[in-house]
Amino acid sequence: MGQELYVFRAFCSRFNMVAVKCQQNLKYPCCLIKYHGGRMKGSSVKAYVSEGNYQLLKKNHPHVLDQLEAMNPEPVGEVLLSKSGQPNLKIIKDGNEVFIHPEQNPESEKEMFTAKVPEGFSGVEVILGMGLGYGVKGILEKRKMIRHLVIIENEPGIFLQALKYEDLSDVLTNPKVLICITPDDEDILSPSAQKGILLEDSQILEHPVLFKLFDVAYGRLKKMFFDRVNHLNIAGSTRVKFGETMVRNRLTLLKNLGRYFRFDSLINAFEEVPAYIVAGGPSLDRDLKYLKQIKRKALIFSVDTALPALLENDTHPDFISSIDYKDIIYEKIASKINNIQDYACLLTSSATTPLVHQNFPGKRKFFLFSENGIDHWLNALSKGNHYFASGPSVAHLNFVAAKIMGCSPIIFLGQDLCYPTGQTHVKSAVLTHGDAFQKDLKSGNGVLKVPGVEGGEVITTRGMENMKYAFEKLIANNPGYYINCTSGGAHIQGTRFMPIEHAVKKYVVPDLNVQNKFDRIFELGKIDGFFIVDKLCKDLEVIKDVGSLVVDSDLLITKINKQIPKLRKNWKRQQAIPSNVRAMMQRLDEINLKIDNYDTIWQILEEMTTSALRKSEQMIFEIKKFENKADKYLEWLKKTIDRLAFVNTVRRKCLNLLEQGISDAVEYSKIEKNLLEGSPEQLDTALALADFYISNKEYSLAKPYVQICAAETLNDSSAVQFFLGCLAAQMREFEQMNLFFSRSVEIDAQYQKRIDAFRTELGDQYVRIVKHVTKNDMKVAKKMLFQGLEGAPYHQGLYKLLKAFADSDMALLCTADSTRLQKEHESLVSYWVHIIERFPLVYAYLSNEHMGVFFYFQGKIKFSSGKRPDAFVLFRKSVGYLPFDDGLILRIADFLLCSHEYDQGIHYLNKAIEIDGNHAVYWERFGDFLFEKGRIDEGASAYEQAQRYFPEKRELKEKLVGYCLEKGNRSHQQGEYEQAERYYEEGIRTSPENGVNLVCLYNNLGSALKNSGHLNDAMVAYNEALKINPGYAEALYNKGELFQSLGNTEAAVHFYERAVKEHPDFAIAYSQLGNLLISLGQNEKGEQMCARAIKLTSKK
Repeated sequence: MGQELYVFRAFCSRFNMVAVKCQQNLKYPCCLIKYHGGRMKGSSVKAYVSEGNYQLLKKNHPHVLDQLEAMNPEPVGEVLLSKSGQPNLKIIKDGNEVFIHPEQNPESEKEMFTAKVPEGFSGVEVILGMGLGYGVKGILEKRKMIRHLVIIENEPGIFLQALKYEDLSDVLTNPKVLICITPDDEDILSPSAQKGILLEDSQILEHPVLFKLFDVAYGRLKKMFFDRVNHLNIAGSTRVKFGETMVRNRLTLLKNLGRYFRFDSLINAFEEVPAYIVAGGPSLDRDLKYLKQIKRKALIFSVDTALPALLENDTHPDFISSIDYKDIIYEKIASKINNIQDYACLLTSSATTPLVHQNFPGKRKFFLFSENGIDHWLNALSKGNHYFASGPSVAHLNFVAAKIMGCSPIIFLGQDLCYPTGQTHVKSAVLTHGDAFQKDLKSGNGVLKVPGVEGGEVITTRGMENMKYAFEKLIANNPGYYINCTSGGAHIQGTRFMPIEHAVKKYVVPDLNVQNKFDRIFELGKIDGFFIVDKLCKDLEVIKDVGSLVVDSDLLITKINKQIPKLRKNWKRQQAIPSNVRAMMQRLDEINLKIDNYDTIWQILEEMTTSALRKSEQMIFEIKKFENKADKYLEWLKKTIDRLAFVNTVRRKCLNLLEQGISDAVEYSKIEKNLLEGSPEQLDTALALADFYISNKEYSLAKPYVQICAAETLNDSSAVQFFLGCLAAQMREFEQMNLFFSRSVEIDAQYQKRIDAFRTELGDQYVRIVKHVTKNDMKVAKKMLFQGLEGAPYHQGLYKLLKAFADSDMALLCTADSTRLQKEHESLVSYWVHIIERFPLVYAYLSNEHMGVFFYFQGKIKFSSGKRPDAFVLFRKSVGYLPFDDGLILRIADFLLCSHEYDQGIHYLNKAIEIDGNHAVYWERFGDFLFEKGRIDEGASAYEQAQRYFPEKRELKEKLVGYCLEKGNRSHQQGEYEQAERYYEEGIRTSPENGVNLVCLYNNLGSALKNSGHLNDAMVAYNEALKINPGYAEALYNKGELFQSLGNTEAAVHFYERAVKEHPDFAIAYSQLGNLLISLGQNEKGEQMCARAIKLTSKK
């Protein structure tokens, strides 16, 4: 570009780094090498590799060159030319020759790698093992949208061969490429790569041949990298979704930070005191009872999940930890908050949801500040000198805390890190992730086995394995004495197993006086509230100054934007920037440099700007397309100004939030100071303080003043009743809350507005909780939904969630009903019936279909458990909601009829038929069912009912004829021949023309007549059967038998022979024929017939 173009260079580069300020505080060098011995056969890197690659490596990746020269590795393998002319690397492993790339055409690897990267992918692509670089080249050529390409090569000797035999100029000159060689665990990614992964999506590709050849080394590399990328991805996505929440949580903390204590004061405060680190794993149910033996003889650290179980066991921990920023975490301890002893200490982070420290009793609250920007600021306000990394979970925080306090040994309990029984937490745990685990277990996704603490292997998940790995790293870096008392848990390397019943006898301090130690700690560790307020007032002025600069920047952006259309008109004629525009651009540059230099302010706000930085990075990516192109200068300028306008929008939002948070804290401190200058023991002052703290949600601070007021006013103050209701709500005692609120409104109706506002906010909180927990465990989600409705029974957001759950469960139940209602569905049905009966407003959100279906299933459950009268009531309720749902009514009828409740079943069946006559076909299906069960009389009655609606239906007629045949046969077998004749004759009379049973009826009628002595009539019946089917072997045989009994042996032989001809396997006919022939002197033929009969009989 010419001299007249203002290139904005200083502005763009600086702004990219600090304007939005949301990079992670990374302290790793760009690439850390594991130095090896060995030399390149007396040669140096420069002498071995190609000159072009060497110079490019020196210019663009000097750190990699320095590392290679320091390592001076030997080349790996032998490079040979393939048939296609490209070099390939041959390595001999275990006596076998292996080519790293496709043997015939190594360059075909380009397509193989490129195909694995989606078109348009714009995140960070990572290659573990590059070989000679064909795959890397292919990705750079075909996938130009990627932000970074990170190459990690574990074998420097292979990288050396690539530098010698391949032209890597396209790789080594591309600014997107970042290179790591044999990285150490902590420094597997450079700061640039970490920033990219933090802000963008990432994808990992591994070189298949290298991973097969060097499975151990590359497998370790993959695990290291996966753990690091997973950590960065979680950190990035967490900041995007919840960064603002975490900042708001910390700003809320400002109001009372001066009341609490620095964790610094606990450093080495409990040297050589045993510490029991109690987590909430399922094994705690078994081992919990032993903790009573160490009461006040050792320190007990409890995670929030395990607290209910400990308190129910009358075990009171010394330290309770909670570090999650989401409101749902408070639910872990809410119902037990009133049972926590005053001597218990809270260990927490500044980002933890305010609900925890606002409700935690007493003042023993210790905050572990990390090194991130806003924590750095808070630590400075607290005059703290140390920063603490808590690890990935609250259990790790307890470990770190115990170690810093000097405790020894550190003893793990309830730290299962696995799921040997499928249970995810101790039974008393409020929040679990059972559904998520069961889903993973069924799919096999992320489920693996690790060594167990007592030998063998145990089932765990990838997430739990990462937790285990984090403990092992902490232990490896902090030598000490560590014992794992977790029954059936995963083995944590660096610990030794000991049953808890042995540990509690061995590791205790009989004369431990915790209180004396804390007296000293409280003297030294108290945070100076006056200093905080003074410092906040100064910071507030700085924030206002920055805000004014942002306003000035916005004004200049507006002016420059107005000039750009004018510049476009004249650009082809003169590519120059007018002096007035240049002056505005220079001034804009200066202002933004000033804004950027307020590093402390932007570090405070870094967590809530990650999503904005993502967009900013994307905008920079577009801007760079127009750099150094004079004809595209105005496009470059416009996009640059637009990006700055976007950043200013983010700046304003962040500054407003910070200014408001600090202003609120300062104002809070002033009001509180004035109130405390009065006499808190007097009613008016106590009432004002209670109101002040309740209004600011500082419930633990409000409680003593509310108690003073309650004692003075008894039940006569609407305000005090309201305060008591708010406190009850924090303990999740909603029934008690409702009583207090009702009393408050009775005294003064105006309090209804405050109560409604309180309930609405409580309902909003539970909406967030339910949405968050739904993906992990639906049982917990429904429990939280019910709890939310108890506290906010008119909250529309909760009822909308209720309807969504009801839709899902109704579909699940209907599907289960089509197969068989499972035992596990009983609690689900009971939940919905309880909801319907408990909350009147549910009728406005759930449909009649929901109501009818849930009552129907509850009726089935009650019936199956023997409570039939209750079931009949529920069925009536079900039909009451769906009086015209013939399908539901028919299902009730079916259930009752199949359960032998005929009167009730017929009642509902008739109701269904009244709605739709076609349902009368059910009588036929019910008849089939009864016939299958052998209850043919009842089945026939059902067929007759069906015939009333379908008199001409042939199938029904056939089934009734079949009934006559079956009844006739049973009478015949019992020797009741006359009764049998009547059934057979009835069947013949009612049979349709050419009925399928007609021939059998005539034949069997003939047999009944013969047995009753009516031989002539029997002959007529047999003849009728043979008219219908001349080849009917049974009738032929019976007729032969009748002739034989009449002495007509010739006719008898004739019909027997016809019978066996029609039915060659008719054994009894052969036998009868053979015996008759023998009696007639035809011995040879007769014996043949008898032999045939015997053979057929033996086969059967």
